[in-house]
Formats: sequence, structure tokens, C-alpha cells
Amino acid sequence: VVDKHGFYGDAVEFDRQIELAEKYLDEHFLDDDARLVLGANYLFANRPAQCADLMLSAFSRSVRETPAGTLILERAQKLREAGATNSGSGR
Repeated sequence: VVDKHGFYGDAVEFDRQIELAEKYLDEHFLDDDARLVLGANYLFANRPAQCADLMLSAFSRSVRETPAGTLILERAQKLREAGATNSGSGR
């Protein structure tokens, strides 16, 4: 899994970018491109549950139907399932 925090001189900057994207999407909830970018960035921030929840939202239906949206959702679901499995195994 790629963690985009390492791409920034200060890892907190990536979290700030996600916060800005969340605020933007709150105000522009029908912006499919913003929804796709935020979903991908949730993956790159190791937040697969948030990504899956976003992509499964009723507002994300058209995004889920794109190849990129499908790929992002499938990866988020796999990572979320793996995290649930690992946390349940006592590791």
C-alpha cells in the first residue's frame, strides 16, 4: 500500500489536503471527480473503511460505475476486510 504521507515534507500536510477535500465535497456533494479523488486519497492515507463508505454512498453511484471507481472500491473493501481479519486474530 502506498502511503502518500511520505510524499510531503511534512506528513501533516497530506492530512490537511484530505480535510480540504472533505470540506469541498460537503459543499459540492455532486462533484464526482472530487468524490473519486477523495476516495483515492483515503486509500493512500490507509483509511480503507472511510474510502469504502464514501464509495458506497448513494451519491457515489455513478463514480462506482467507472473503471477507476470500481477499482478504488474493490481495493478499499479488500483492505478493510484484511484489517478486520488481522485485528480479530490477536495480532
